[in-house]
Amino acid sequence: MVTVAKVSVARYAIAAPAYLGGERRGLHLLLSDEQGRVGVGDGAPLKGFCAEDLAEVHAALEALAARSGPLIGRSFEAVGDVASLLSILALPPTANHAVDQALLSLLANARGLHVCELVTDVPRRQVSLSELVEDAVEARRSTAGCVKLKVARESLAVDQQRIANVREAIGPRRRLRLDANGGWSLDAAQEALSRFSPYGIECVEQPVAEIDDLAKLRRRSSIPIAADESLRDLDDLARLTTAAAADVAVIKPMFCGGLLAALSLAQNAVVNGLKLIVTTSFESSVGRRHALDLAASVPGELWPSGLQLPGASVDPLLVDGVHSPPQASAKEQRSRR
Repeated sequence: MVTVAKVSVARYAIAAPAYLGGERRGLHLLLSDEQGRVGVGDGAPLKGFCAEDLAEVHAALEALAARSGPLIGRSFEAVGDVASLLSILALPPTANHAVDQALLSLLANARGLHVCELVTDVPRRQVSLSELVEDAVEARRSTAGCVKLKVARESLAVDQQRIANVREAIGPRRRLRLDANGGWSLDAAQEALSRFSPYGIECVEQPVAEIDDLAKLRRRSSIPIAADESLRDLDDLARLTTAAAADVAVIKPMFCGGLLAALSLAQNAVVNGLKLIVTTSFESSVGRRHALDLAASVPGELWPSGLQLPGASVDPLLVDGVHSPPQASAKEQRSRR
């Protein structure tokens, strides 16, 4: 039974990407039961990517944590109990993520399990990792099996040179992924993918903003298309699959409303023939733990995932639970010094 519920503001420095301005903010929901066991959930809306803002999420979580709210005094004996409550709360996605994670981690701690072991019988023992880099210097330093480069913020000529430099730095065998954040028009995206195809691009995340344009581009390009900003829920997935607009589904549990919603989305994406990438929205290490549990739980073909963890891969069952969150990335460590 939940006996304590507290909300706190989390602020932490982050070195990249530059548009975050060096700082990320979120909210942590801490729940405790009568045995003193704890579950913590992260709710971190990202300006420009979420409809809700931090103040809205804060108000929603404080209302839930109040003694008169729906958490205090309530027992959660199974994953279905968590899902049932979430289905009636109608929270903004990032607030829902905080509640989802806090309750699932509390339940997992009560059973001596990781969250991924609650939601799947056989969690993955290895999750391959990708790392976001700014340039060839960072790419050369990275130990991830896949490096990701942001594009569509400068001219195609500048992007092409950056891509060429990174490919030279990492050699021909490591994966190179691009992320345009919907920044190109259809014509510009078509030209870009034509120019960039000689560099062995694994996929391009969200090259254009609209699903119809994703579908047109996919028919014209040999580089796989990954849907990111266009994919938040099952309705989005239905539109993407009807239009045959993507090869890969990029799933961010923070934006989907938590692990349970994100897992359902992943399962349906695999049924519809899509490969998967699980990634974060640069939330705290608490939130990254939930993304790692999701990556360990999804079916199908999982491509290297952006979990802000060091190394080429990670065994989710050898990473401590929410009490000792995953190790910060090298960039985050540097930014804290």
